[in-house]
Amino acid sequence: MPDRHDALDGLVAERASGWIAELTELCRIPSEATDAGALGEAAAWVAGRLARAGARVEMLEIDGVPPLVVGEIGEG
Repeated sequence: MPDRHDALDGLVAERASGWIAELTELCRIPSEATDAGALGEAAAWVAGRLARAGARVEMLEIDGVPPLVVGEIGEG
């Protein structure tokens, strides 16, 4: 009888290299707290990935602070 976690283990094994590639791409963005441009680039990257996953995405921006990305899937 298969272990109840076999399906999850298989899914993780199948998708891990893609997840690592995406994380590596995000980590390449030099998003230091003092670099507003880079923080904006990182926020846009996250917003794009959330939108591709089917989320409703909003990027909240207020002068003088880094952007905040809000994404919701389903009923929230």
